[in-house]
Amino acid sequence: MIDLDSILKQIEPSKDEKIKVNDFSMQLIKIINQMAHEKGINAEAVLLGSVAKGTWLAGKGDIDIFIKFPINTSREELKTQGLELGKKCIQIVDGNAEERYASHPYVTGILKAIKWISFPAMTSIVSMNLNLL
Repeated sequence: MIDLDSILKQIEPSKDEKIKVNDFSMQLIKIINQMAHEKGINAEAVLLGSVAKGTWLAGKGDIDIFIKFPINTSREELKTQGLELGKKCIQIVDGNAEERYASHPYVTGILKAIKWISFPAMTSIVSMNLNLL
């Protein structure tokens, strides 16, 4: 018979991991929101995805930070401001930012065993995704 409790213990993040990931997520959101305010950028970072729901797997925290812009923000402003906020945030937490392109531009960065990926979206939201390595 399968011991579901032992499986859950293997895949559920520890209390320490939950605290670390949630604290780091809130730190990033605070940095982005503070930078946006200081630069006069009308945007707000919010936490979504598996970390926000508390459903990520142990050792595989995937921090999804979305930067919300007003719906009337132009595509160019969204791209420019989203990339700027992503790059600066990565630099502030001592990471190395790198701009990349797929169907849209995004920023990646490595910081203390965490891989950061920032995706400026084509709508009024920019998403930033952090994958714990």
